[in-house]
Amino acid sequence: GATALADLDLLDLDCDRLGGPALRVLARAPLLAGVRALNLSNNPIGRDGCLALAESPHLARLEVLFLHGCGLDDAAVEPLLRAPWLPGLKNLALSDNALSRATIARLADRRDLALDELDICHNPFDPQDAEARLRAAPRLAGLRRLCV
Repeated sequence: GATALADLDLLDLDCDRLGGPALRVLARAPLLAGVRALNLSNNPIGRDGCLALAESPHLARLEVLFLHGCGLDDAAVEPLLRAPWLPGLKNLALSDNALSRATIARLADRRDLALDELDICHNPFDPQDAEARLRAAPRLAGLRRLCV
């Protein structure tokens, strides 16, 4: 039979030119309630989009979030790092953005993360410094895959 949108497990919106206004609409959509994997890579989502995602009441089941190449800086991702659903993520990808040591420090300082995979490569910080900081964080020491 046909799968209902309410049963949507993976939502792949890579390269769909989604900005903040589109993310505000998406974040309020009940169809996100079942989504476990969300790919918003290569979209200009900006801080407004990150804030909308962070405040979404429908992302409690989210386990995978891909935000590769979204042009995000530290200020843009800051709301995501406070999102109530962040501790449920298993895989977070923020590669090819404009993140600095400040975001690395915020991730390392979170005491409630349960990430198995973290991809933050191709950002303007020292990869060795970032890896050392993240591996020293008690909740991130067991990462199966870390790409810096």
